[in-house]
Amino acid sequence: KYLVAYSRGQDIVAMPIESVEWLYTNILETMETREMVARAGRLLKSFHNVLVKNHRVVPIDFDELDGFIPENYSVHANILMSHEYAQVKQVLWPEHDREDRMGWIRYLITVLGYRLGLRRTEALRMRMSDVAGTHYLVVNIVSNEYGRIKSRQSERWLPAYELLDEDEYNYLIEWCELRKREMKQGIGVDLLFLDIKNPDMKISEYRVFERIHAAMRTVSGDPELRYHSLRHSFATWLLVKAEVQRLQEVPDQELVSLNTLQSTGDHHRHNTQTLLDFSSPNKRILRQISLLVGHTTPKMTMLYYIHLLDWILSQYMYAQLPSLCATLIRVLSGCQKSRSYIIRKNISGKSSLPEQYRELIKSSSRKLLEPAWPRVGFE
Repeated sequence: KYLVAYSRGQDIVAMPIESVEWLYTNILETMETREMVARAGRLLKSFHNVLVKNHRVVPIDFDELDGFIPENYSVHANILMSHEYAQVKQVLWPEHDREDRMGWIRYLITVLGYRLGLRRTEALRMRMSDVAGTHYLVVNIVSNEYGRIKSRQSERWLPAYELLDEDEYNYLIEWCELRKREMKQGIGVDLLFLDIKNPDMKISEYRVFERIHAAMRTVSGDPELRYHSLRHSFATWLLVKAEVQRLQEVPDQELVSLNTLQSTGDHHRHNTQTLLDFSSPNKRILRQISLLVGHTTPKMTMLYYIHLLDWILSQYMYAQLPSLCATLIRVLSGCQKSRSYIIRKNISGKSSLPEQYRELIKSSSRKLLEPAWPRVGFE
């Protein structure tokens, strides 16, 4: 019934593949529980396999669909640390040689995924007119003649001048200037990323993403990383950066320092603090992140894209330790009930937690949280 309702009587077999993906994504977004999403995803995948087999419809990588839950585990929780991201960029375009056109393209498409949260189809079908501005570039994600966006909510403006670092931003500007010169010479169509060997069509996904996936997996040691993982990384680190700026003390400095937004260069008039300018944690931050990612509601972003909520919670707990009640101290530290009341009495009225208790609670809570993050971790 969902297929009938959302397809509005259209022939699914005759639809462009981008429209079919949009249809499936909308259906998954209407499901109210994780179990319903998982079941709907399995049914849609089986349905599409029938279309591929019997009607020669283009196959879809369901792992790339927003909200799809793979059978083996609840959600792809793979994210890329920023030091790994820096290594991936170096592997893809090691000498920053302008003659290495495909290396430059792969570098920029990786940047757009990690810094702006673009889907791979969004990156490949961007036109020159979708990058607006001269010194303050803004990326416009819209449907065009090269493909449709997944939903109306996927249409969005992304401030490249705020989210890219200085080198990335300058390389993007330089690439745009190159493409403008090529268009004036009548070379190819108006796509942002163009293979000079085939200038009249979209660049091959295989030529772009095979190398990107290989670099990501080699650098991280995670064989399941793919381009869509950059989108998860974007949402996760954007919330982490925004929340860290609201804490006076962050115990896990190693983790945060690797993902601090560097606002250097004249084009960076803003940073994450102004992009998400709220003084305390609230739903508006999540709403704004979901808009940047291109989701209908924060629900999709929270359930499937932000993977360090437990870490963020732990940071707030550490920051509030002197005022925690005995029950929360017992949960965090793992100590006996009587011991928790003694700790509560000893820290009452203090502006900061004594080191002996801080270490007790940190070591205990890390045991609860760290097993879920073998690569990101806390150390």
